[in-house]
Amino acid sequence: MSSLRQAINPQPITTTADTTVSDVITLMSRARTSGVLILDSERGNGTQREQLIGIFTERDVVRMIAASQEIKGVAIGEVMTKKVLTLTESSTEDQDIVTVLTLFRQHGIRHLPVFDANGTLLGILTQQSIRSVLKPIDFMRLRRVAEVMSTRVIHAPVSTPVINIAKLMAIYNVSSVVLAQADHPGLTSFDSTWGVWSADSCQIKPVRPVGIITERDMLQFRNLELDLESLKASTVMSAPLFPIPPDASLWEAHQQMQRRRVHRLVVVGKEGELGGIITQTSLLQALDPMEMYAEIEVLQELLQQSESEREALLKQLIARNKLLESLALTD
Repeated sequence: MSSLRQAINPQPITTTADTTVSDVITLMSRARTSGVLILDSERGNGTQREQLIGIFTERDVVRMIAASQEIKGVAIGEVMTKKVLTLTESSTEDQDIVTVLTLFRQHGIRHLPVFDANGTLLGILTQQSIRSVLKPIDFMRLRRVAEVMSTRVIHAPVSTPVINIAKLMAIYNVSSVVLAQADHPGLTSFDSTWGVWSADSCQIKPVRPVGIITERDMLQFRNLELDLESLKASTVMSAPLFPIPPDASLWEAHQQMQRRRVHRLVVVGKEGELGGIITQTSLLQALDPMEMYAEIEVLQELLQQSESEREALLKQLIARNKLLESLALTD
């Protein structure tokens, strides 16, 4: 419970349903937050459970961009996610970070408002806030990036219009798209549908990652009112990348994310080819209790194996000593 309390952001960004989408996006951009809680102003000025009527996140921004949905003059109450999963702090029920990670995974969410027993908002739990308090150094050092990275990397050529990057994010429900160049001479351009080359083709036709565009970038582009139809990905992508090899430990990945203040790292092979991507979600899934149990079982087996080897060596040593004693008596 103490670690769960530490992971709660006590000052979530809130606004009311009549605030325009444009103003909310500007607010998110300035606060560098991935989500805003929407409160019902007609029910008072406090932060009680009954006041929470919705949430608006970076993913919602991307979906609006992909659908070419107009935002000027639109109230946030019209486009927010209305069914908000929440957590009530309890002194009687078992609640810990594993509980929250399970909720994240089961419901496909990344934000969880937390209330006390009286219905007062305590704050919000996010992947970022949870990762900031986790200290599983030893466990993360045991596991490699290759074990948890996703090999299904959604990617596109650097010449792709940004509006199509948003559509890729919406279609594949991902938080980023890697911009890549073809290593093979025959791959000078992507398929015109820009979706065919997105899933597993990097394993068949190697590509070299050169940049990335994320949901947060999309939020900034919309806030700046850029023309996403004509804007090319190469102009606004984050580059150069700071890739990580697949044999690096999860602890190295965790430290690099913190040091560079990023939520994902592109994984590349020895020749610089795209091999996968590791995200905050990947790191948190590595802390899944079932995964931990499996890892512990492996370690226990290794320990038992070591004990067996020691017993075998001890038996050999005893047998050898008995043989020496027998030879000595014979002499």
